[in-house]
Amino acid sequence: MHFYLTVSAVLNGVISLFAGIFILFKKPRNTAKKLFAFFCLLTAFWSLGNFLTLIDQNGLFTTSSFWLTHIGVLFLSVINFHFICVVLEIEKKKKKIIWSGYLLNTLILAFALSQFFSKNTDWNNPGILYHVWITLWITYVIFSEFLLIKFRQKKQTMLMAFSNFIFFSALLLNLSPTYEINLLPFFNIAIAIAIVMLFSSLSNARLNFFGITKKITSLTLALIIGFSVSYLAFLKQEDPFVLLVFPVLAIITYFSVSSFFDSRFFYRILRLEHINDFKENINILFRQKNFYTNFQELDSTINEIFTEKLNISFTKIILLTSENKEHYDHFLKYFEKDTKGYLVLKNENREIGELCFPILKHTKKIIGFFILGNKPRHSIYSNEEIEIIKSAVFHIGLSLRALQYNFDLKTEVAEKTAKLNRQKEELEKSYEKLKKLDEAKDSFLSIASHELRTPLTIIKGYCDFLLSEEFGMLNEKQKNFQEKIYKSTNDLLALVGDILDISKLEAGQMMFHYSIVNIKNLINEVIADFKIMCPEKNITLVFANPENLEPCLNTDPKKLKQILTNLLGNAFKFTSRSGEITVRIRNYPANSHFLQIEVQDTGIGIAEDAQKTIFDKFSQVENYLQKSYNGTGLGLSIVKKIVEKTGGKVWVESELKKGSSFFFLIPQKDE
Repeated sequence: MHFYLTVSAVLNGVISLFAGIFILFKKPRNTAKKLFAFFCLLTAFWSLGNFLTLIDQNGLFTTSSFWLTHIGVLFLSVINFHFICVVLEIEKKKKKIIWSGYLLNTLILAFALSQFFSKNTDWNNPGILYHVWITLWITYVIFSEFLLIKFRQKKQTMLMAFSNFIFFSALLLNLSPTYEINLLPFFNIAIAIAIVMLFSSLSNARLNFFGITKKITSLTLALIIGFSVSYLAFLKQEDPFVLLVFPVLAIITYFSVSSFFDSRFFYRILRLEHINDFKENINILFRQKNFYTNFQELDSTINEIFTEKLNISFTKIILLTSENKEHYDHFLKYFEKDTKGYLVLKNENREIGELCFPILKHTKKIIGFFILGNKPRHSIYSNEEIEIIKSAVFHIGLSLRALQYNFDLKTEVAEKTAKLNRQKEELEKSYEKLKKLDEAKDSFLSIASHELRTPLTIIKGYCDFLLSEEFGMLNEKQKNFQEKIYKSTNDLLALVGDILDISKLEAGQMMFHYSIVNIKNLINEVIADFKIMCPEKNITLVFANPENLEPCLNTDPKKLKQILTNLLGNAFKFTSRSGEITVRIRNYPANSHFLQIEVQDTGIGIAEDAQKTIFDKFSQVENYLQKSYNGTGLGLSIVKKIVEKTGGKVWVESELKKGSSFFFLIPQKDE
């Protein structure tokens, strides 16, 4: 026992002295820290006096140890009361009580060596002032505890209350022999532990009050059981080696009790959340999808986990905007320097929550904050819990970034869709205008063509009469003029016919009259008409029937002649002198239900890019010498529309300077 008391006195003195000097060395401006430093130094004085008393075998340090002990212990309760009032910010309200305590203890100290305080330096002879002092001392201790419990909502007050209780309980056990109360001071070592707890509380260290309580309880039980068993065994056997049981039994007891306190069974008895339960609940968030449809869905999931399952008072996600960024500027500045990854909210920020975590983008830029409220019973978040929450906040950040990306994408899509819709509306309006203009143009051309056909027919008729010389002979000059008028009239009638045909085809008013037609005979008839023109350019016109076909098809003979006439007319126009034109028939290789007719020439050919528009209205081919050929550009367009109306297909294959081949298909219909 003597050894244990000596070691605990040294330990208490060293820790108290270190804590006091450390705080004073930092030159604190905070009054609470200054008071706590003096509190530690007074505890060190008391511990030194205790130590001298324990090692003084010959009575050499009796007076010195008595003085040191009482100088240390006299002011402890009042300076502790003053310290607590400063921490709780009620110093001004309790000013009279504080200074009354200092004054009374100073007066008592003046009589500490008199018979009024102690009849001698022995602990067992207290004087009347000793009784007054001990009453005053206990009153201030109880009042301190009362204030801490009363203001328990303030940060770390419950930890301080617990520390104070341990400290002054152990100190009181040391003073109990004065009144012949012989209690073994097993809790002597707890004074050093209480100093550490108060030091941590004052320096804003996030100590887990419940965790510290478990450790202290485990250590206390280990010391009591280890010491009691070994002491009782020593009394029975009087063998010093039996005392070796103490450390072994104390260690086994400590780890056994600690394991029990850390078990889920113990936590469930107290209806508290175990760290593994905490992990499992947070893991629900990790198992959830990363992509949420909206912010409310994410917020609802977070509230369900933290408030409903973990019983945390509330959660809040604050997203930074240009409007609120200035309001949270102090948070931003803190996290620019912080490496812990969280902020303990205090004083003016306590109404926001208990803890604040930054929500980061992938660029480490802060986009918001995650605020957590209080745990059940206002207990402190452990370091392990904070690390788990930090992982959860990172996951929340990912979800927020996904939401932001999704929102930006939706906004962009909506803007572009709106733009496309506007363009579509404009195009539709333009199309309608063009359609009306086109219809007006077609209507005009149709009306104009009808109106032109009658006078042109009359002109042609009069030319015929004049050229027949039934009304008199014409001289050579007159005859030449009449032939030119006749030719121009024919050209104009052909143009009017083409315009009328294209107008009817586009309006769907072209009439088709189907009958059984011998295709071979019809082609020969058309070729015979064109052979009259061949000597003009010395062109060879050939009809080829390599498969010896005798096709008789159900088609419109007039329209088929028109197709062949237009294609042969083009071939004659673009084929140079001494060229060759071939009309070829065969079964379509890709589908035997169609007859393929080809008009091939050895003319100037068609460029590849021009082949794409060759069947458009008013499209004309220019040769490689940039010489334009006369024509309306309607012939091939009429061919294409007639072929398609009869259920066929038309296309061209050509190469510049090597001629062209126009193909079209006729369905081989039954009678």
